[in-house]
Amino acid sequence: MVQFIEVPQISGVTLVELKPVDDSRGRFREIFRKEWFPESSWKAVQSNHSLSNEGVLRGLHFHKKQSDYWYILDGQIRVGLVDLRRNSKTFKACLTLDMKQNEPRGLFIPVGVAHGFLAVKKTNLLYIVDNYYDGDDEYATVTLYGSNGEFFWQGPLTTAVVTYDNSETLLLEFLDRNGRGTERLRLKCYES
Repeated sequence: MVQFIEVPQISGVTLVELKPVDDSRGRFREIFRKEWFPESSWKAVQSNHSLSNEGVLRGLHFHKKQSDYWYILDGQIRVGLVDLRRNSKTFKACLTLDMKQNEPRGLFIPVGVAHGFLAVKKTNLLYIVDNYYDGDDEYATVTLYGSNGEFFWQGPLTTAVVTYDNSETLLLEFLDRNGRGTERLRLKCYES
């Protein structure tokens, strides 16, 4: 009923192609099973709903204790992902991909992968996490885009936290809660 697609650019990120069952009454679609992702404990599941108006940017952040699973109820987003796991074979890789309501897919985001999105259209996003929300486990809220603002999010933005080092590399600066730079990483970015 579902097909799993490992995203090669970032280890552990998985797209789930969800197949509907249609009949005269309407449509049914299974969107999540905890056994699909055995690498996460799903011991304390929390489900959340995010409504974002067109043009809203939910900037990048990551968790050390929480995996996410996203599903678009309606709308369209451009997802940004960055692998910040130092022991990962895809450390420092970044990726953008699109999710739309008429292309039903789930997206599994493992611990240590920064994630965020730009609402291309007004969007209802359902997401399930494998641990309860803990503000102390939300790190490095950053925004990624190129010198002209178009590469990562496909739209102009006003200020830069990340700048191009060359045509294929972005420079990511981590900011602390006071806005001071604490670390810089060079990232290799891909578009799906």
